[in-house]
Amino acid sequence: MEWKQLAAQSPWGVRAMPRGGQLDGYFYIISGRKGALRIYGDTWRSPDGVNWEKMSDNTGWGKRCYPEVEIVKGHLILTAGQGLSTFYNDVWRSADQGRSWDQVCANAPWGVRAGHHTTTIEDVIYLFGGARNSFDRIFYPELWISKDLGESWELRAE
Repeated sequence: MEWKQLAAQSPWGVRAMPRGGQLDGYFYIISGRKGALRIYGDTWRSPDGVNWEKMSDNTGWGKRCYPEVEIVKGHLILTAGQGLSTFYNDVWRSADQGRSWDQVCANAPWGVRAGHHTTTIEDVIYLFGGARNSFDRIFYPELWISKDLGESWELRAE
């Protein structure tokens, strides 16, 4: 395999820990941070890694880093994450390629967290791990599932 740089820079700039995935032939970049104090709350997409389109700069979920994003049944689904000092336990969903986002679960039964992971198996979202607090971290050794695109959650293991 040979790697090739397609562009010297991207319009979405330098950022750590963005999230994303592939939907309808486009690759998505969502969220992220730059340094200690700059956090992004935007959505970008590209069909080829060279040409980028900003889908939204006003997502509704605000600026946050370390969320997770899954793509299920044509929807982008964002879970949890953190702002500069706030951790979240909400779920947001976009049905229009990231142009607009709707909060589908304002207070999920799993605690506020960032750095968790999600994966999707047969349209079921699995959410596991993560932590809260920037100092004196509290870790979550749990597994939650959602069968309805993030609207409700069921604890499977702790």
